[in-house]
Amino acid sequence: MPNMRNTIARMWDDLNPKEPSPYYLVKLMSVIIGAFAFGLIVHFLRV
Repeated sequence: MPNMRNTIARMWDDLNPKEPSPYYLVKLMSVIIGAFAFGLIVHFLRV
């Protein structure tokens, strides 16, 4: 079980860097904007 806990902790550190690089922030923003655009498209296609 400690091995699984170490794996989860390492994955969490990889997903949430202490000092986010600009590239990480650009990726995060593009995913958020993409999800928003996808939601708008789905919304207007269903209305």
